[in-house]
Amino acid sequence: MGLQQPHKLRLHHLSVLTTVMHRCLLDGDFERAGRAWGMILRTDKRSRRVDLRGEGRWGIGAEILLRREARDKILRSKYGGSSSGSEDSETLYHRIDSASFSPQCFPRAKEYYERLILQYPFSNVRPNAINALDFYPAMLGLWIHATQEEHLASLRSAALQQNTSDDSSSTNGESSAAKTKGRLDQCEAIRKASLQEAELIAARMDELILSPPYSDNSTLWKLRGMVSLWIGDLSFPEDTTEAEEEETYDAEESMNRVLARSDRSRGIQRKKEESDKAQIAFERAAQRDSGRA
Repeated sequence: MGLQQPHKLRLHHLSVLTTVMHRCLLDGDFERAGRAWGMILRTDKRSRRVDLRGEGRWGIGAEILLRREARDKILRSKYGGSSSGSEDSETLYHRIDSASFSPQCFPRAKEYYERLILQYPFSNVRPNAINALDFYPAMLGLWIHATQEEHLASLRSAALQQNTSDDSSSTNGESSAAKTKGRLDQCEAIRKASLQEAELIAARMDELILSPPYSDNSTLWKLRGMVSLWIGDLSFPEDTTEAEEEETYDAEESMNRVLARSDRSRGIQRKKEESDKAQIAFERAAQRDSGRA
C-alpha cells in the first residue's frame, strides 16, 4: 500500500498540471500554458518521463509555440499605450481567442517538428505508434498555412499603404495609372515571394515521397496535390492591362510590357503542368486509400 501512494501522488500532480494547462489554453494564456506543458513533460510516471506523444501533447506544444507571440502582441498593444485604454476584459479575451498564430513563429514550430521527426522515426516494429508519419503532414500543413497567412498579411499591408499613398498623392497630381502600376508591382513581389516558398515546400515533399513508408501515405499525396494547385495559382502574374491601357510608355516600358505578356503565357503553361501533377497525386492518394499500390 505504501508503494502505491507515491504513484498516486504523481498521477494527481499530473492531473492538476494537465487541468491548469487546458485552463490556460482556454483563457488564451499561452505563456503559462507553455510552462505547465513543460512541467508535464518533466513529470515522472511509473519511474519514466511522460511520453510527449500521448494524449495529443505533441500537438499542444506546437500550438503554444505558434500562438504565444500573437497573444503577447495584443497584450502589448493593450497595456503598452498603442491602443485605447477603454477596451474591457471581455473584448480583450475575444481578441486573444480569435488571434491567428504569428507566421513569424513558424520557424520555432518547424524546428520542434523536425526534432520530433528525428526522435520518433517510423519503425516497422511499432508501425501504429505515433511517429514521423504523423509529424510530417502536421509540419507540412502548418508550413503551407503559415505561408498563406504571410501572403494575406502582406496583401493587407500593401492595401493599407496604397490607401495612405492615395490620400497623399491626391494633392500632388499623381496619375491613377501610376498608382495602379505601383500597387500591381507590390502585389507581384508578394506573389513571387509566396511562390518561392511554395516551391520549397513542394521540393521537400517530392524528396519525402520518393520512398516508403512516406510514398505509401495517402495524406502526403493529397497534400502534394493541393500544393501543386496552389503553385499553379501563384504562377500566374498580376494582370497589368489596366495600368498599361491608361499610360503611354517609352521604349523601355514597352519592352517591360512584352516581358509581362511572356510571363503570363508561361504562367498559364505552368498552371496546366501543376494541375496535371495534382491530378496524378490525387490518383495515387486514392490508390493508397483503397489499398492498391
